[in-house]
Amino acid sequence: MLVWIGKNRALFLRLWLPVIAWMGLIYLFSSMPGSKLPKVDIPNIDKIVHFLEYFIFSLLLMRALVNSTKSFNLTALIILSIMITSLYGISDEWHQSFVAGRMSDLYDYLTDSIGSITGAFLYMYMHVYEKIT
Repeated sequence: MLVWIGKNRALFLRLWLPVIAWMGLIYLFSSMPGSKLPKVDIPNIDKIVHFLEYFIFSLLLMRALVNSTKSFNLTALIILSIMITSLYGISDEWHQSFVAGRMSDLYDYLTDSIGSITGAFLYMYMHVYEKIT
């Protein structure tokens, strides 16, 4: 059961504000026209960026989900996190298809998903074996 927002607003903000802010940053960067993106001469840098964006997104989301529930099934939260971040990745790629100089790319979406999965499982490992919250 999710922690009631009105009862513990500070906890809600501490857990969920970073998730919402990160989603906003992803949207903001996706809204930048291709001509405004920095030119970096590193092979596949866009895939590295996509992986890191969704890796961090997944870590933040797992932290919020785990700490917003009184009792939870870690496997169910991992699946939920991967689903949410992957769906956001699909919407991000679709959104980019409307931005000048940008395009939707299946490989970017796959990289987003790999970052999401990696982040969720790393969080699970740290939660179970390193006892983080």
